[in-house]
Amino acid sequence: MAEDAPVLGMSVHSGAHLTIMSRVIELLARYEVGDTRILVGGIIPDADVLALEAMGVHAVFTPGADISGIVETVHRLSAAFDTTTESAC
Repeated sequence: MAEDAPVLGMSVHSGAHLTIMSRVIELLARYEVGDTRILVGGIIPDADVLALEAMGVHAVFTPGADISGIVETVHRLSAAFDTTTESAC
């Protein structure tokens, strides 16, 4: 990711969220983009939310998620990124 984005959001509606997110996280690690916060949304069964979080996803949004909660999460994770990058300088 050339622009050092603080947050990466993925929308997965295919049912392949575990496979896709595992690969995305693998690629982020390979290219040393470890500070990026990862969000995923889509039709994700409750049973898979914990698996996604365990592999490194910072937030999971399922159908019916409150838009204000999503916005608050993006703001919070972006602010955490700013704090991390400032302290690293």
